[in-house]
Amino acid sequence: MRIKQLFLLVLLTLCSYTTAKELSISVDLSPAGSFEINTGKVRGKIISKSGTLHAKKISVSVKKFTTGLELRDKHLKEKLQYKGIGKKISLENIVGKNGVAQGVLHILKKKIKVKFKYKFVNNYVKGSFPLSLKKVGLVGINYLGVGVKDKVIIKFNMKVNK
Repeated sequence: MRIKQLFLLVLLTLCSYTTAKELSISVDLSPAGSFEINTGKVRGKIISKSGTLHAKKISVSVKKFTTGLELRDKHLKEKLQYKGIGKKISLENIVGKNGVAQGVLHILKKKIKVKFKYKFVNNYVKGSFPLSLKKVGLVGINYLGVGVKDKVIIKFNMKVNK
């Protein structure tokens, strides 16, 4: 199953926002369908001071990604090279103010500047940003006529440290 290449989607996962640290990646399929890549295992700290948002490094282990289908999980992890260069995906040097932030995404030996929107909800920060799979070298992902669309949405929910 080539959907394993959804790797990038695997950046950060789990959109239910029920735990202190979670990440989800929404993946759309063509001609129809979708799925989510999830993990509750997000490492790092987000700090909020005087209305600004800061984080040195937020990372996830690709090995902890789940999609709801065991075979798809296996292929995703293999595509992301979880036993080699793709063990972890991270967002580094995060700085934000007034609900808009930026950082550098590290995935499969690539560094991509990303901008994203966020909001504070109680003691948590929730945010999301789109990511092009082409930018990280993942193209032509398909299985039995069902392909992965280029753009995935990465969503996160983390407790804020003050």
